[in-house]
Amino acid sequence: MWKTTTVILVLSIGLYHLIFQYELVKPNLPETFWGPEKNKAASKDVRPFKIDVPKSVIDDLNKRLENPRLNVEPLEGAAWTYGFPAPYLKKIIAYWHNKYNWTERQSLLNKYPQFTVVFVYLNVFLFRYSVIGLHSNMCIYNKPLNFWNILGMFLPSLVVEKQYEHRMYPFKDHFYRLMEETGYMHLQATKPDTIGLALTNSPVSLAGYILEKFNTWTNPEYKNRKEGGLLEKFTLDELLDNVMIYWVTDSMTTSARLYAEQFTHKYRDLQIDELPIDVPSACAIFPHELAYTPEKILRMRYLNLIQLNHMPGGGHFAAMEEPVIFADDIYDFVGKIMEQSKNEDRKKTVVTEQDNKKPKST
Repeated sequence: MWKTTTVILVLSIGLYHLIFQYELVKPNLPETFWGPEKNKAASKDVRPFKIDVPKSVIDDLNKRLENPRLNVEPLEGAAWTYGFPAPYLKKIIAYWHNKYNWTERQSLLNKYPQFTVVFVYLNVFLFRYSVIGLHSNMCIYNKPLNFWNILGMFLPSLVVEKQYEHRMYPFKDHFYRLMEETGYMHLQATKPDTIGLALTNSPVSLAGYILEKFNTWTNPEYKNRKEGGLLEKFTLDELLDNVMIYWVTDSMTTSARLYAEQFTHKYRDLQIDELPIDVPSACAIFPHELAYTPEKILRMRYLNLIQLNHMPGGGHFAAMEEPVIFADDIYDFVGKIMEQSKNEDRKKTVVTEQDNKKPKST
């Protein structure tokens, strides 16, 4: 047994160093236009923005919500494992049509300063704050069949800490879980316009498609409950706000296309997702996030990882689900960057003072 393991280990390490140990060169990517022709002349200035959805859009939405076709009953005992159950979606659509107040929600969203800018000829919205580092709740750098995952099948302690081993091994369970929950990604990456058309023309379908993810990706156990767990962490208004952003902007198709763009040969050949990140970085790891990358592997890409915290709860939609602990983690990170910056300034000051004290040649 150990002889076999040793041989596999040695061969794997040898192949890893032979194939994967090379320095990636950052590509020089020119700014190119790939949006609607009319946007070519658009201003690139950052401009204040307010949400103002025409009444006609809301009237059209309400008409489409009047007669949903949700008559197919779920299989007995299936809960949410087959997707969004029709009886539960009926309740949400009824609330959306009869009680959800877009006028109030729009006013709430407009309380916060918002800005719009044409970014590489795409009109995007942003909050105007200085970027001082990279903080992410999706620090992922772990392909299912990479060297370290295969090594961990034999010696998991060399790859992942004992308390987080269950998030990667047994490998077959981890791989099956990924296959079970990433079908949406394959669909959007291969036929984005097909799924986009289906969801753009039906708010009922759009709600089912999006909110099923809020249920399962918040906690995978929720899909085994008959009533799910959508309201464990969110209100219906909050959930429908998210759906409305896609509906009123008619952006489901363009959102899906982003997946397709990342799967093109041209994009993958650039290896952008493999490039090292050398700016100060922080990773907030939530226990119910679908994918997991251990610290050992993260540090291979995040070269200046100054903060890594495992959170007590939360899943994929962490900012909505656990806003307090998420915000606290960002505050801590910003504090560390500011302290780091002060220390660098002090070092520069000391060097300058020492240079000034040196005798000058005449």
